[in-house]
Amino acid sequence: MQRIDQQKDFFITRWWLEQWAAWVCSGGSGSVHPIAAMMKEAIDSESNNCCITDDDALIIDRGLARLKRRNIETGRVTMSYFIHRCNASIVAGYMNINRNKVSVVANSGIAWMDAYLEDKELQDCMH
Repeated sequence: MQRIDQQKDFFITRWWLEQWAAWVCSGGSGSVHPIAAMMKEAIDSESNNCCITDDDALIIDRGLARLKRRNIETGRVTMSYFIHRCNASIVAGYMNINRNKVSVVANSGIAWMDAYLEDKELQDCMH
Protein backbone atom coordinates (compact mmCIF):
# COMPACT_ATOMS: atom_id res chain seq x y z
CA MET A 1 0.00 0.00 0.00
CA GLN A 2 2.82 2.43 0.83
CA ARG A 3 4.42 1.79 -2.59
CA ILE A 4 1.14 2.72 -4.33
CA ASP A 5 1.01 5.96 -2.32
CA GLN A 6 4.63 6.72 -3.27
CA GLN A 7 3.89 6.12 -6.95
CA LYS A 8 0.81 8.35 -6.74
CA ASP A 9 2.87 11.12 -5.12
CA PHE A 10 5.52 10.74 -7.85
CA PHE A 11 2.88 11.22 -10.58
CA ILE A 12 1.39 14.21 -8.77
CA THR A 13 4.84 15.80 -8.57
CA ARG A 14 5.37 15.11 -12.30
CA TRP A 15 2.05 16.86 -12.98
CA TRP A 16 3.13 19.92 -10.97
CA LEU A 17 6.44 20.02 -12.87
CA GLU A 18 4.60 19.74 -16.22
CA GLN A 19 2.36 22.63 -15.18
CA TRP A 20 5.39 24.65 -14.13
CA ALA A 21 6.98 24.02 -17.54
CA ALA A 22 3.82 25.16 -19.34
CA TRP A 23 3.78 28.26 -17.12
CA VAL A 24 7.44 28.98 -17.90
CA CYS A 25 6.96 28.49 -21.65
CA SER A 26 3.94 30.80 -21.64
CA GLY A 27 6.08 33.53 -20.10
CA GLY A 28 4.74 32.98 -16.58
CA SER A 29 4.36 36.09 -14.49
CA GLY A 30 5.65 38.35 -17.24
CA SER A 31 9.12 36.84 -17.51
CA VAL A 32 10.54 33.88 -19.35
CA HIS A 33 12.77 31.50 -17.44
CA PRO A 34 16.34 31.58 -18.82
CA ILE A 35 16.28 27.89 -19.80
CA ALA A 36 12.98 28.38 -21.63
CA ALA A 37 14.42 31.35 -23.49
CA MET A 38 17.45 29.33 -24.62
CA MET A 39 15.30 26.44 -25.79
CA LYS A 40 12.37 28.37 -27.25
CA GLU A 41 13.16 27.37 -30.84
CA ALA A 42 13.12 23.68 -29.93
CA ILE A 43 9.59 23.85 -28.52
CA ASP A 44 6.73 23.57 -30.98
CA SER A 45 4.25 26.40 -31.29
CA GLU A 46 1.18 24.62 -29.93
CA SER A 47 -0.44 26.44 -27.04
CA ASN A 48 0.69 25.74 -23.51
CA ASN A 49 -2.35 25.15 -21.36
CA CYS A 50 -1.15 25.49 -17.81
CA CYS A 51 -3.38 24.93 -14.82
CA ILE A 52 -1.17 26.51 -12.18
CA THR A 53 -1.29 29.81 -10.35
CA ASP A 54 1.67 32.15 -10.38
CA ASP A 55 2.12 31.53 -6.64
CA ASP A 56 2.25 27.76 -7.09
CA ALA A 57 4.53 28.05 -10.10
CA LEU A 58 6.91 30.24 -8.12
CA ILE A 59 7.05 27.61 -5.35
CA ILE A 60 8.04 25.02 -7.97
CA ASP A 61 10.50 27.48 -9.51
CA ARG A 62 12.15 28.12 -6.13
CA GLY A 63 12.44 24.38 -5.53
CA LEU A 64 14.08 23.82 -8.90
CA ALA A 65 16.47 26.72 -8.30
CA ARG A 66 17.39 25.18 -4.95
CA LEU A 67 17.92 21.77 -6.59
CA LYS A 68 20.12 23.40 -9.23
CA ARG A 69 22.24 25.05 -6.51
CA ARG A 70 22.70 21.69 -4.79
CA ASN A 71 23.39 19.69 -7.94
CA ILE A 72 23.64 21.74 -11.11
CA GLU A 73 23.37 18.76 -13.50
CA THR A 74 20.27 17.32 -11.82
CA GLY A 75 18.66 20.75 -11.71
CA ARG A 76 19.40 21.53 -15.35
CA VAL A 77 18.32 18.09 -16.58
CA THR A 78 15.08 18.18 -14.58
CA MET A 79 14.19 21.69 -15.77
CA SER A 80 15.06 20.92 -19.38
CA TYR A 81 13.24 17.58 -19.27
CA PHE A 82 9.93 19.21 -18.38
CA ILE A 83 10.36 22.25 -20.61
CA HIS A 84 10.86 19.80 -23.49
CA ARG A 85 7.72 17.88 -22.53
CA CYS A 86 9.59 14.88 -21.14
CA ASN A 87 11.57 14.24 -24.33
CA ALA A 88 14.81 12.70 -23.08
CA SER A 89 16.33 12.64 -26.58
CA ILE A 90 16.10 16.42 -26.98
CA VAL A 91 17.56 17.00 -23.52
CA ALA A 92 20.36 14.48 -24.18
CA GLY A 93 21.33 16.29 -27.38
CA TYR A 94 21.12 19.72 -25.78
CA MET A 95 23.18 18.73 -22.74
CA ASN A 96 25.46 16.33 -24.64
CA ILE A 97 24.79 13.39 -22.32
CA ASN A 98 23.38 9.89 -22.79
CA ARG A 99 19.60 9.59 -23.16
CA ASN A 100 19.42 6.91 -20.46
CA LYS A 101 21.31 9.16 -18.08
CA VAL A 102 18.77 11.93 -18.76
CA SER A 103 15.96 9.61 -17.65
CA VAL A 104 17.78 8.53 -14.49
CA VAL A 105 18.83 12.05 -13.54
CA ALA A 106 15.36 13.48 -14.30
CA ASN A 107 13.75 10.82 -12.09
CA SER A 108 16.20 11.75 -9.36
CA GLY A 109 15.20 15.39 -9.75
CA ILE A 110 11.50 14.50 -9.61
CA ALA A 111 12.09 12.56 -6.39
CA TRP A 112 14.01 15.51 -4.92
CA MET A 113 11.19 17.89 -5.88
CA ASP A 114 8.64 15.50 -4.38
CA ALA A 115 10.47 15.69 -1.04
CA TYR A 116 10.82 19.48 -1.37
CA LEU A 117 7.09 19.91 -2.00
CA GLU A 118 6.16 17.55 0.82
CA ASP A 119 8.41 19.49 3.18
CA LYS A 120 6.94 22.77 1.91
CA GLU A 121 3.43 21.42 2.50
CA LEU A 122 4.32 20.41 6.07
CA GLN A 123 5.85 23.83 6.76
CA ASP A 124 2.72 25.58 5.49
CA CYS A 125 0.56 23.45 7.78
CA MET A 126 2.70 24.45 10.76
CA HIS A 127 2.17 28.20 10.30
